Amino acid sequence: MLTGYEVRRKIANVSRIGRLVLIFPARGGCRVKTELPYQQAVVYRAMRRAGLLQDVDGDRLKPRRGVVAVICGDGDQSHDIFKYLGDICQFYGERRVHPVALNGGPLLIAKNLPLSANLPDGDVLMRHALDGADIKQIDVIIVKGHAPCGAAGKHKADDPEQVVAGILEARQALRAETERRDPDAARGIRIAPCIQISWGEENFRRFRQDEAGYATLMRRQRLWLNTRIEFSLIRHGAKRSYFISPQPEDWDAWMKSDERKKALEVAGTVYASTDSW
Repeated sequence: MLTGYEVRRKIANVSRIGRLVLIFPARGGCRVKTELPYQQAVVYRAMRRAGLLQDVDGDRLKPRRGVVAVICGDGDQSHDIFKYLGDICQFYGERRVHPVALNGGPLLIAKNLPLSANLPDGDVLMRHALDGADIKQIDVIIVKGHAPCGAAGKHKADDPEQVVAGILEARQALRAETERRDPDAARGIRIAPCIQISWGEENFRRFRQDEAGYATLMRRQRLWLNTRIEFSLIRHGAKRSYFISPQPEDWDAWMKSDERKKALEVAGTVYASTDSW
């Protein structure tokens, strides 16, 4: 719900970087939102069901001194990211988020992705992240990507598995660099791979209904379910943050899972049958 805004026109131009929606405020100006294309959303949702994407566990991080956030420079995402991480920090100590941001965020660090090919951007991002942690005496680094990401889409590297694998690769690179700098200090630094997903309201409703067995529910149950979904959207929006399991066995389990097979079949059908995607 966009209180104080009048939606005068929407452009559903679904591309590799998602559905672009131009929202015109009642008193002029405009801002652009991005929503995840359905063929990508089904894969991320399958990752969530398979356990590769997990609830963010503040107890695992316990950021009493705050966090260094290695993030994308996307201004449409930063407010939500700062608020989310700030709330976690405040619960455990001090509301203290030290951002290190460039377009593409942690995907710039991943050598297997083309975002920073022949450029020093990934090394620059790592250097400033680790220097920031040292200067500010922060022992938690959040490596947080987001989807859909315009920088990843520009380089045709926005496939969900590319994005998640890129964030995990960035975490490994940061871990290796901390150990190279100071092996003793590295043991006290926690590096957490995360992703923020802008599901889009349509996808959010569809997934919640499917998982609740909407077709088999009685009319009263459907009304109650839809009310809960709409309340969740009003209160929290359609963006959610997840912890990516860094355990190799979880990635291997995902690659062999029926959830992945089914999701890729659905995504392939959407690509093949819909010219607008």
